[in-house]
Amino acid sequence: MKTRISKLALLLCVSVLSYTVQGNADEAMSWDSLDEDTRTLLGNYEQQWSGLSQQKRSFLLEQGKVWRAMPEQQRQTMWQRYQRWQQMTPEKRLDIREAYDRFKRLPIEQREKLMQTHNQFMQMDSDKQQQMLKRFNEFQRRGKQGMSGMQDGMDMNMNDMMNDTGGMGAGMPGMMR
Repeated sequence: MKTRISKLALLLCVSVLSYTVQGNADEAMSWDSLDEDTRTLLGNYEQQWSGLSQQKRSFLLEQGKVWRAMPEQQRQTMWQRYQRWQQMTPEKRLDIREAYDRFKRLPIEQREKLMQTHNQFMQMDSDKQQQMLKRFNEFQRRGKQGMSGMQDGMDMNMNDMMNDTGGMGAGMPGMMR
């Protein structure tokens, strides 16, 4: 009987402590308790902050830490991508989401190969990137006129274009294939 009362008392103490900690966590997560930098970073959420769940607030605060830890150049790149996304038509956004879904369905080896090619492309200077994009567009246009290699509704990928005989990929490093 005494053990049962002790367990009940312990459970009651844990419940009260949990409630108190939750109350303190909510207070610590109030908009006014955030530092100035965090409030500036999350300014779009000020009006709805008190209505957000504890989980959503924690997620936003964690993402804010990640953002602050990024090098300035990476933050600028992310911001530019966000702005481009905002300016896209709903149809273009849908196209991108569908392309991403197709990418996720690819076998891991193919995804890794595409990512490797993308990373190589991103390492090029902007003039070379523009040349590659022009070449890629030409390659796609030819592919849509009956060129073999189209797979499951996917457009030719940059890796295939870069390794097309006689194309710009002829002088690219061997890790392209």
